[in-house]
Amino acid sequence: MSKADKKFLKVSGLTKSFGTGDTKQDVLKGIDFTVAKGEFCVLLGPSGSGKSTLLNILGGIDSADKGEILIAGDKLSTMNEKGLTNYRRKHLGYVFQMYNLIPNLNVKENIETGAYLSDEEIEEKIGEAKEEYELDVNAAPVPVDIYELFYKDVDERIDSDASYEGTVRVYIDRDKVDRYDLLEGEAPKNADEIAIDRMHADNRELKVGDSLIVGGKEFKICGLVALVDYTTLFESNTDTMFNALTFNVGVMTKEGYDSLNSSEHKNYAFRYTEKPADEIEEKEKSDSFLKVLVSQTAASEEELEIKEYVPAYLSEAIHFATDDMGNDKAMGGVLLYILTAVLAFIFAVTISTTLEKEASVIGTLRASGYTKGELVRYYMSAPLLVGVFSAIVGNILGYTVFKNIIVGMYRSSYSLPSYKTLWTSEAFIRTTIIPLAIMLIINLIVIVYSLRLTPLRFLRHDLKRSRRKKAIRLPKWRFFSRFRMRVFLQNIPNYLMLFVGITFVMMMLSMAVGMPTTLSSYK
Repeated sequence: MSKADKKFLKVSGLTKSFGTGDTKQDVLKGIDFTVAKGEFCVLLGPSGSGKSTLLNILGGIDSADKGEILIAGDKLSTMNEKGLTNYRRKHLGYVFQMYNLIPNLNVKENIETGAYLSDEEIEEKIGEAKEEYELDVNAAPVPVDIYELFYKDVDERIDSDASYEGTVRVYIDRDKVDRYDLLEGEAPKNADEIAIDRMHADNRELKVGDSLIVGGKEFKICGLVALVDYTTLFESNTDTMFNALTFNVGVMTKEGYDSLNSSEHKNYAFRYTEKPADEIEEKEKSDSFLKVLVSQTAASEEELEIKEYVPAYLSEAIHFATDDMGNDKAMGGVLLYILTAVLAFIFAVTISTTLEKEASVIGTLRASGYTKGELVRYYMSAPLLVGVFSAIVGNILGYTVFKNIIVGMYRSSYSLPSYKTLWTSEAFIRTTIIPLAIMLIINLIVIVYSLRLTPLRFLRHDLKRSRRKKAIRLPKWRFFSRFRMRVFLQNIPNYLMLFVGITFVMMMLSMAVGMPTTLSSYK
């Protein structure tokens, strides 16, 4: 083995950190090692130690802060984007931590994707594409309208915060597809104006009229917007978490866009000529459209590459917020019914206590000829009136005061457009009719069960629901110990109800109190 083979891969002084200032975290601290050609290596380390970061840098999909990487004598730091692409084709095979499979390809086709990227002639590539993807058979025509949504990722600075370093993705003011909702201010009209994401502006304490340094040039914030394709600020669709602190999105005039000295990303949006009937049809059309793109790219005489294909239904930036709201809706419904049941049982216990106190009155009325049905209707009137009154007050507060609180909670996390309050029968049934029915049914069962006794037993205050059981023989403890144990055993049902109620209350309190601290720590 030659000396070059013994050092096929050489890493020297590799460092990498994330964040700035007090939040800066050093992940790689001067990594040095060599790997011989054909050598089998394993990276071992706890979660968060930097294994994935190191592999991403070695794979040319991330860059180091300092250090040098030599692969077969070539320096990664001197390679441009095309050079890095060729490097990955010739020397690397990827098995991603999160799989990152192409959703419209089967297992065999996903495995063969790397083999497709070869240095053969165009004709051979087309033949391979036809064989692997069956493009001629399955790539059904999908009429679409194509729109240019080119953008530039440039540095963002704030005069009032010298330590801040961020990125803003700038688009030319759009009016045909993926439009935005202007929440405050106005759309950009001059070359030195920019409208930015409202969520990011809130996090950085920016407002209309402030100055923003974009790509080394000063721009005036003319408006705050919510873009429909960035309801959640994901810089990349493969990111595990959105970033509204150091990633921003904005629109400006063409003159302002052209003045930015930064590379342009050729991004395109497409809209189906015939809108899919449902998500299943949307996926089918998306798969067919991707296959057409693959065939057109392979047949092109130019060296083209589809770096990323993200249909709308797979876009985290579009659907993360709505998916989260859907999950919250389901969880909120469960908690609603649990709370309603707990409150109903509390009300039922209160009524049971009232029945015990009024046992003589109930016995007298029953003995005088009043039926159980009349007494049930009488004692059910209180839960009914309280329930209906509470439902009315709750609906009024829900559509006024608490609506603004909930909207504020979601707007503090997502870039949501303006909204219109609507009354829906589904919400009314789930939040009013069903909880009210649960409360009335539980109270009805308790009252009917309590009134099953004869008038004489009510007059004698003999309301025990079962015959006296033989006392449990306890060990020869001290008197007060045996006394406390017997009190506990006699009231086990009450203690169980108390235990369940306290458990649910503590669970909800821990979520309400602990969640903000958890999110703050993550941020």
